[in-house]
Amino acid sequence: QSDDSVCGPTANITFNNFSSGYNAAFNWQFGNGQTSTKRNPKAVTYQQNDYRDTTYYITLQGSNQCGLSQEQDSIVVSPTPKATFAMDKDQGCSPLPVGFANQAIGVPDSLYWHFGDGASQRTGPIEDTLKHVFSTGEADTQYVITQTAKNQCGTDQTKDTVKVFPNTVTAFFSVD
Repeated sequence: QSDDSVCGPTANITFNNFSSGYNAAFNWQFGNGQTSTKRNPKAVTYQQNDYRDTTYYITLQGSNQCGLSQEQDSIVVSPTPKATFAMDKDQGCSPLPVGFANQAIGVPDSLYWHFGDGASQRTGPIEDTLKHVFSTGEADTQYVITQTAKNQCGTDQTKDTVKVFPNTVTAFFSVD
């Protein structure tokens, strides 16, 4: 038995039947609810689970008037990552502490954060929250935050913005 690993979100797998036997009949169970009685069935589609690797067990049964034989193998479908995060605020006065909640799916190995102000951070997949403080000078500043999620099946990226206002107030008036 061998574990073949493929990447989602969908995997189309072709099976090659090298069975032998006079006048044999075949029964395939693909582990995803699909079946076939063809010697060489068409490609079978397997779906990923967004939160973990999924193992599908495939069984081929061959039979004729002389006997029955069965073979089993498996396929592991690993999910592709999908970057997504939430912020506890998207604007405010400088210095502005912003909390980020990682909501990435697809079992990313690592997450890369770029905060748009020159700062960046790498976190592991189980770190759910982090904070970053944004500052500005005399003018409103908009920062683009980028989260990149990576695993062996790919990379995904998402962006959002934070607007930071100067923390100074200047009162001014004139009298005529």
